[in-house]
Formats: sequence, structure tokens, C-alpha cells
Amino acid sequence: VTTVRVPAALQGVVRRIDMNGPSAYLTSKAGLSLAMAFHELGTNALKYGSLSVPDGRVSLAWAFDPADPQQIEIRWVEIGGPDVVAPTRRGFGSRLLERALASELSGRVVIDYDPTGVRCIITGRMVEAVPSLNMPLG
Repeated sequence: VTTVRVPAALQGVVRRIDMNGPSAYLTSKAGLSLAMAFHELGTNALKYGSLSVPDGRVSLAWAFDPADPQQIEIRWVEIGGPDVVAPTRRGFGSRLLERALASELSGRVVIDYDPTGVRCIITGRMVEAVPSLNMPLG
């Protein structure tokens, strides 16, 4: 995939997500798992987090371990949203992220409900680094 089509209604939101990392080929298993994770994180950010307010943003960054090009770390960090309060119980989405995703990717998922913004760090063996590709949004 070299282009992502975004519905017009969401284009303002997409502009508030800063993405930074090298291009990568995902296995189908990793792609599905990450799609579900980003859907959960994005939905929560739109409902309750940084994307629920006009000036809020999300930083989504990823990097490979130089010693192991299949090992990747992905960081989702919400910035400028309402104060975060840790949930009193773990719902389906949190369990999906913390247990199922970590298991699928032979890695780990850590969700931090920092008062300044939710942070999610995903590590695992899921991809191979590839030469840089231009992947425009729009």
C-alpha cells in the first residue's frame, strides 16, 4: 500500500496525528493485530482523549532495533487532551491491547494512563525494514 484514502469527515483529525518512522512490510498477522490496536486507541482518543478536543494531537512513532531488524517499537502518545484518569476496570479494548496483541506479536504492550495523555508502547517481532517509500495520506 502506498496511499491511504481518508474520508473527508476525518481529514481534520488525521492532520493531528504526527507519524514518524521507517517504511516497513508487515506480515498479515501483524497488520491485522496492529489495525485492531490502532482502531481501539484511535476510538478512545476521539471519544475521551487528545483527539476529542480541537488542539489535541497524537504522536505515532516507530523504530527498529538495529541489532534485530524484525524487532520494532511503536509509541502512541496523546498530547494536549483532557486530563487522563486511569480506568477502574479493564475493558475488552484494554485486554485486547495488553494480552492478545502482545501474544500475537511475541512482544509486549504497555499502556500508561499518564495524566497528561495516554501512552501505549508496543514492542514485538512483526516486520522487516525496507527501503524508504513515500506513503502520502489524502
